[in-house]
Amino acid sequence: MKIHVAIDGSDSALRALSYVISHRDFFSANPDLVLINVHLPLPSVRARTILGSEVVERYYAEEAEAVLAPARAMLAGSRAASPNARPSDSLPRKLSPQPRLMAVT
Repeated sequence: MKIHVAIDGSDSALRALSYVISHRDFFSANPDLVLINVHLPLPSVRARTILGSEVVERYYAEEAEAVLAPARAMLAGSRAASPNARPSDSLPRKLSPQPRLMAVT
């Protein structure tokens, strides 16, 4: 079983994650936690052309990391931490360019 938790950098998102971590015993099987962060596209549709794909992708990755870092720290401090936790490489490619999705499993 997987539980997806949306992480947007807000206190509410971290409280939701804390709730899920502290209530994992509610489930018959130990669920995998998946953190999801969605970004709106850059305001200019020409940003990728002007700045280059690498710069735009780095921007999205840095923004996602800044938002996901507190949630990762919370997971690391709990028994919910997975030794295989890593940013997902497959999800962004499966979605359309807008909005951007960064998931950590």
